[in-house]
Amino acid sequence: MDMADVALIKRPAQLRVSLAHDSRKSVPALKTLALVERELTDLDLSWGPVGSVGFELATGDRVISEASDLDLALFAPQRIDHAIARDLWGTLSSLPAKVDVRIETPYCGFSLEEYALRRSAKILIRTPDGQQLVEDPWDI
Repeated sequence: MDMADVALIKRPAQLRVSLAHDSRKSVPALKTLALVERELTDLDLSWGPVGSVGFELATGDRVISEASDLDLALFAPQRIDHAIARDLWGTLSSLPAKVDVRIETPYCGFSLEEYALRRSAKILIRTPDGQQLVEDPWDI
């Protein structure tokens, strides 16, 4: 696609379930997004749907199926306390549709689930240069 063909750019934080067509709001991933919106009202971080849900909300093209999960990006320029991450994951992992959350720092991205349920000293991060195992994703 040529950039001249792009009519509008929307960031994940601008995509909410209110953009979905009424007939689609009963799809599990969109129902789950509505619940996430209520649960994360007080979260002081920018976040939004990505993946197929983000694509459908941004374009209006119907791409979400009954089996679709909900992919979220959570933008965290500063370190998130492990207790907060565990509580957040506990809330999100109990919702009707499967929720995958990628935490984005200024340097890398990684799984909220892996960070919250951390069983080892290191966590897998993804950077523009590839994947690596680190102890602190905010200090690379």
